[in-house]
Amino acid sequence: MEQKLFAVLLGAIEKSGSHTVVRVAGGWVRDKLLKMENDDIDVAVDNISGVEFASLVNEYLGEQGEETHKIGVIQANPDQSKHLETARVKIFGGWVDCVNLRTETYNEDSRIPEMRFGTAEEDAYRRDFTFNSLFYNINEEKIEDLTGKGAADLAAGVVRTPLPPEATFLDDPLRVLRAVRFAARFAFALDPALAAAARLPAVRQALADKVGRERIGTEVEGMFSGKLARPALAVGLLHELDLLQLVFTPPSDTEITASEWNMAAEQATLVNKLVELEDMTTIKMKESDANAPEEDPVASYCAAYSEAMSGVDLSRTVPASTAVQRGSRLAFLAAATAPLFQHAYLDKKGRSHPAVAYAIREGLKLKSKDAADLATMSETRARVAAAAGKCAAGAAAVAGGGDLGG
Repeated sequence: MEQKLFAVLLGAIEKSGSHTVVRVAGGWVRDKLLKMENDDIDVAVDNISGVEFASLVNEYLGEQGEETHKIGVIQANPDQSKHLETARVKIFGGWVDCVNLRTETYNEDSRIPEMRFGTAEEDAYRRDFTFNSLFYNINEEKIEDLTGKGAADLAAGVVRTPLPPEATFLDDPLRVLRAVRFAARFAFALDPALAAAARLPAVRQALADKVGRERIGTEVEGMFSGKLARPALAVGLLHELDLLQLVFTPPSDTEITASEWNMAAEQATLVNKLVELEDMTTIKMKESDANAPEEDPVASYCAAYSEAMSGVDLSRTVPASTAVQRGSRLAFLAAATAPLFQHAYLDKKGRSHPAVAYAIREGLKLKSKDAADLATMSETRARVAAAAGKCAAGAAAVAGGGDLGG
């Protein structure tokens, strides 16, 4: 299907006489080299706008008797890092995003860039990471590595910026979190220079001041959700870069110590092990006496939790039942925000609320249900601590295949 689609793109430029060079950019090229599926095709053209190119393609499709659809235009939105107008054209049932090659510069006080047409090399260097700067030149049927580092970094498993990382992050601070997301997703290493730049006070301040909380929430969602997500690794990287407090922002009157933030990475590792045990433990629970009195879910599941995490202070851990009943995503969110569980804040009316609810609802703009669920977990932390006393006895029951009811 891709070759058929590429033939349409080439047919459109040949018919128009525009002499346009068409390149597939970014994630599609990266994932093809990683032997992964990716149907999200973005094309960059060199001498016309994305809207003009999409119009040529639609016209060509119509002339060939193929089904055509209205072109979608995504207007530039600097507040959401959409710096260019993007045209979307539907080809054989799938959408293709079209933009022109560009170069862009940022002013000191804003993320709104000055844009102009650019060369393929300029476009490659202004992209976030070297492995996302790779092009597939459809006209010449070849991969172009114009930074000279993209293919090597992809093969070595390294997240690196095409330009010096400090300047890259100051131009677009959200790329700090994108680096974490990609590193976790592919189990890649962060380039040492990139990691050092991410820790710089100026970069941290830019991330706090220049990037909307919704955009940060979107990146966090990408770290915690999806088939390739590795939330425990993402939380560990955020901790290593000292970014947890910038991402999971507590209320202004709530102070979280460094030692408390250390807890988050530990919790994420524990939850990761717990999720791996989920299938085994679910089977054991089903094999227990169906007529036994219903057990509190926190206490009944903590037996397997204790078995896996022997030696861990369970009074500080995330409720194991969360991973089973509400999905691992929420459990990992709970792990990342564990330092907030023992804190509360007062609203304008003097009412007390769990600090974790603020971090999720206001700090990340995630779902209200996420905030409510984590608030409930925070408020029942004492119950989890009490249930920990049952875990030692429950572990023996799980190991021996006995009754979990204890």
